[in-house]
Amino acid sequence: MSLLFGIGLFSACAGNDAAQSSGETEPAAPKGVLFTTHAPKAKAKMSTKVAGDDTPTRTLIQYQIGQGAEAYWETADYIFVKNKAGVWKKSIYTAVNGDGSSATFTLPGNVSDYGAGCEVRYTGFTGSPDQVKTGNPPVQKRPGVLDDAGNFGDCGVGFAVAGSDPSMFNFQLEHKAGYLCFLPRQEDAALGTNTYITKIVVSSANPICGIYDFSTGSFGTTPPSGYRRFMLQFQSPGTYANGFSLTNTTSSVLTNGAYIGLAPGTYHFNVQYYLYDPTTSVEGFLTKYVTVSVDAGEIKPVTANLQVPTVPLNTYYNWDAEKYGFYGNESQQPTTNGGEGDLKVNFPYGVPPTDPRGAQFPTNKAAEHSCKDCPNFNELTWYVERGHPMWDADGIFAFNNHLQKGGVWLLKKDNIPGFSAAAAPNGVNFSDAASHYTTAYYQGYGTPTPPAYPVPKVMLSGGSPQIADRGKYFFLPAAGYYISDRHPSGSFINRTVLHDLGTEGLWWSCDGTNGVPNRAANLHFNQSMMEIGVQNARTYMTLAPIWKVQ
Repeated sequence: MSLLFGIGLFSACAGNDAAQSSGETEPAAPKGVLFTTHAPKAKAKMSTKVAGDDTPTRTLIQYQIGQGAEAYWETADYIFVKNKAGVWKKSIYTAVNGDGSSATFTLPGNVSDYGAGCEVRYTGFTGSPDQVKTGNPPVQKRPGVLDDAGNFGDCGVGFAVAGSDPSMFNFQLEHKAGYLCFLPRQEDAALGTNTYITKIVVSSANPICGIYDFSTGSFGTTPPSGYRRFMLQFQSPGTYANGFSLTNTTSSVLTNGAYIGLAPGTYHFNVQYYLYDPTTSVEGFLTKYVTVSVDAGEIKPVTANLQVPTVPLNTYYNWDAEKYGFYGNESQQPTTNGGEGDLKVNFPYGVPPTDPRGAQFPTNKAAEHSCKDCPNFNELTWYVERGHPMWDADGIFAFNNHLQKGGVWLLKKDNIPGFSAAAAPNGVNFSDAASHYTTAYYQGYGTPTPPAYPVPKVMLSGGSPQIADRGKYFFLPAAGYYISDRHPSGSFINRTVLHDLGTEGLWWSCDGTNGVPNRAANLHFNQSMMEIGVQNARTYMTLAPIWKVQ
C-alpha cells in the first residue's frame, strides 16, 4: 500500500497506467465473495501542530504540509474479514482499480458466510489480523515518499456494508496508525548547498517500535519485544547517492521529507540527523530532543533546524586586534591545512600593532577590542578543570561553508556548579590584571602574585556525551590557527599558513598583559590534552578564533 500526501500523485498514477497497458494478461480472479472499497485505504489528517524546533503498484506515503494524505492500494495488499462464525478469513485475490484509490478483494467461501457488519481489517503484511508491525522502513528512495508503508505500521479497520449487488459487500477503513514526517532544514544557505542528510536515527528510553497486539482493532500497549531505536536511510544509487539535499532554508517535503509509522501515543525522542559533505568526505550528526504526540490517522510534522557549530573565516584575529587577520585581503585567506596567504606586511613579528589587524596590549587591562567578550582566565580554568572535556574526532563543525570534524565537548557554564568569572575553582582571581599573573608565573618573570598555582591542564580521552545528555554540553571545534612566519627565501613575514584544522584548537581569552614580552592567555587542546596557554610568540604571529562563554 502507498500513502500519498497530496503531491506527486500524477507520477504514481502514470506508473500504474504503464503497467496496465503493457499488454500482459492478468490471471482470472478466483471465485469467492467480493469486498470492495470505493475510497483510498485511509485518509490521514494533517496535524495543525508541529513538533521539533518550531514547536503505484506499491505502498507509498506522500504529503504536503497543511494538507492531508491518502493511502493507496496495491495488488500485494490483502485484508481479513471475520465471517458470521467469528473466524477470520484472509482475502485470496486483490484487484486494484485505476490509480489505486479503490480496490476489490476476493474472500473465500459463499455470500451466506458473511453479512453486513462483519469486521474488516488491514494489518499490513504481518499475515495476521491480530498483529501490526512498526519499525525500520527500507531505504527511502526519494523525498516525501515512503514505499511499502504496509510493512511498517500502516493499518486500518472497517465494517462490511451490503451493496446493491447481493454478491458484493462494501467497506471503508479507518486509519489506526499515526505518522511522523521529519522535516529538516539548513538555514545557513551556503552550507546547505554543500551538504546532504544521509539518515535519521531516533531513540527513546522506552520501546517505540515492534510487533503490537491488534486483537481489539487498535494498537495494544508496549510491544513485548519492542525496540528503542529506529533508523531512516536516504542514500540510494543515482540522484540520491549522497542522501537527500539540505538546500532548503524552510521546511520542504519535496526536498527531504521523511516518514515513519507509529502506534498512537506520546513519545520522547532523541533524534540524530546525519549530515554528509562529499567535498570533504566528512559525515557526522546533530542531536535534537523532541516530545511529540500523534493520534490515529494523523501525520505530525517534526521540524529541525540543523544548525552546525560554525567557525566563520572572519573570526580569526591577532590577540585583541581591531580587525580580523585577513581584513582587506580576504582572497588570500587559506582554507586548507598548509595553505598559504599573504597578509601584505613586512614586519619581523607578524602584523605590527600600528595596523588595525595587529595585536593590541592595553596596560594592566583586559582586552578592549575583538577579544573583550572572550572567556577570562578564571572561566578558562573552570572549563579545563570542571568542564568534563571530551575529545570527539567525529564531532562536526562548519568552516568555509563545508563540514569539518574534530573538537571537544565541554559542559555549558550553567551545568558546572560554582562556575564564576570572578574566581577560579580554588577561589583565586587569576584574571586580576594588577597581579600580572600571566606574566609572572606562566613565563617565569618575577614572583607570582597570587601564589603559584598548578598549570590548568588535563589529559583527554576520546568520546562524546551520551545522546540523552548532549544538551548539557557545547561543542568547541578544533578550528586550527594561522601562523605568520618567514618565507623559505628568508625574507620578513609575508606569508600566513593554516595549521591543524580538525586536529587542534587554540581559542583566545580576554586576559593579556603588556609586560615584556607581550603575551595573552588562550585555551589550547588536541586529541590528548587541554590546557591554558600563555605564549608570547603567538600573540603577534598567530591568528586564532574568538569566542564567548557558553
